[in-house]
Amino acid sequence: MKIYDILLTIGNMFKLRPAKERNKITDGFLPTEEDLKGAKKYSRVMIFGVDGAGDYFSKCSVPNFDRIFGHGSRTFSALSQFPTISAQNWGSILHGLTFQSHKLTNEIAATMNFVRKDQPSIFRVCAESHPGSTYASIVNWYPINKGIVENKIEGLYKINAGELYKGPSDDEAVDRVACEQIISFIQDKDPRILYTHLDGPDEGGHSHGYGTPEYVASVQHADELVGKIYDAYVERGWGEDTLFILVTDHGHVCKKRKDGTTFGGHGGWTDSEKYVTIAVAGGLGDIIDGEMGQAGTLDVASIALYALGEKQPDVYESRVPKNVFSTLK
Repeated sequence: MKIYDILLTIGNMFKLRPAKERNKITDGFLPTEEDLKGAKKYSRVMIFGVDGAGDYFSKCSVPNFDRIFGHGSRTFSALSQFPTISAQNWGSILHGLTFQSHKLTNEIAATMNFVRKDQPSIFRVCAESHPGSTYASIVNWYPINKGIVENKIEGLYKINAGELYKGPSDDEAVDRVACEQIISFIQDKDPRILYTHLDGPDEGGHSHGYGTPEYVASVQHADELVGKIYDAYVERGWGEDTLFILVTDHGHVCKKRKDGTTFGGHGGWTDSEKYVTIAVAGGLGDIIDGEMGQAGTLDVASIALYALGEKQPDVYESRVPKNVFSTLK
């Protein structure tokens, strides 16, 4: 008997599934074809990616988050990928995989195009089943569009706000450019999936540290931009049949320099680094108001695809968390 068969037999004795069949982080739903038939289909998904904000949407005044997601499904204790770094998490969020599977790092994303066809992003999954549709990735941090989102996806527009901003280094200013680009884009086109990456809180965390007044201000600035983008969707008449998702990739720590000033960073597994926000809202009457079940950053991919009625690829390790959609029991 082969070693795998022995381990499988032992696993069955304890009612365990082989590791490759288990989600490594969460215990949500893997939607079946029947589940997809019973889903309420959204016309589009808008993903707000807020870098470095961790769980801080629960710890400061964020009126736009509250009005958009206050009656949605939300959690402030979803798990980041380890290590708690940007590319590791945005790769998981957009490809439905753990970091150990996609193996993306900041350095790889900044220098190499993503070419693995066996690990499609949510953009590619939808584009291949819906030719003629439009998609957009409008970001502050260029490595997302360089090495995380694939090239040559039909209907996909990639816009790097940092390339359009011509002022002095200022992540919040670049975020404003991204916001302006999104509002302009949706006035002209109707993207099935639009993903944006806002970087201000990450810069606030690095420069000043988790929980400092400057960090709080950076989260609140991101909240302001989220509200403007949401309002632009509503003005287009898309408020009800768009699923809105907000996700953060990691948080920060707060350390003191010798002169008494503070700074931050991330990459470890402290509570302030590993706990992140995932919030979901939609107007079709299927979003549960309350605390989302156990979740990780990779599960955003499953949430988005289920809302669009798409079967997720077999390679995905993500799941739809419990207590998000009333149509999944």
